[in-house]
Amino acid sequence: MNRWRFIFCWLAAVMVAGALRAGDPGLTSDERRWLAQHGPLRYAPDPNFPPFEFFRSDGQLAGITPEILAEVARSLGTTLQPVRYATWPDVLAGFRRGEADLLGTLTRTPGREAFLDYTQPYLKVPNALYVNVT
Repeated sequence: MNRWRFIFCWLAAVMVAGALRAGDPGLTSDERRWLAQHGPLRYAPDPNFPPFEFFRSDGQLAGITPEILAEVARSLGTTLQPVRYATWPDVLAGFRRGEADLLGTLTRTPGREAFLDYTQPYLKVPNALYVNVT
C-alpha cells in the first residue's frame, strides 16, 4: 500500500512541477519586491512524515513536499532554507515564533487557522480506517 501511495504522490508532484514551469506565478510587484528583499524562504518540514517530508538518517531533507516546494521557489526566483525541529509540535511552535516562513504538509484545523494562512491544497490524500467489528 505504501508503494502505491508513494507512486500517487510522485505523479502529483510531477504534475504540479510541470504546471509551475508552464507560466508566470502571477505575483504583484509588491510580492516580487518582498521576495527579493527577504532572501531564502525558511521552510520548516515535519521531521518524520514520509513519504511527504522527513529527514533521512544522514540529516538530509527528503520527500515529495520539499521537491514540490523547491520547484515553487524556483518559479518564484528564490530558494528554500530548511529549518529543522525535532518534533511536529516543535515545528508549529517555531513557526509561531516567526522562525519559519512556510510549512508544507499539514491538515487544516480551526486552531491552526488562528495563526496560519492556507493556500489551496496542492495535494489531497484520502485516508481510511478499517475496523474489524466481529
